[in-house]
Amino acid sequence: MSDLASGAHELRVTGQTTAVRVFYFVKLAEAILVFHAFRKQSQKTPKREIALGKQRLKEVLHENI
Repeated sequence: MSDLASGAHELRVTGQTTAVRVFYFVKLAEAILVFHAFRKQSQKTPKREIALGKQRLKEVLHENI
């Protein structure tokens, strides 16, 4: 998920009636930080979801320094 940050990844979960995306960041061997999840409603990831993911990752990483 290079649109968010280096080291950020996207998990795609698809069910019969819905699709969900989860953004997460692997912080070495210490932890996996799940910083944003949303229900997918279109083919392309909305820019507002990417922007919110960037903001949340920045906040989480800043608090854990």
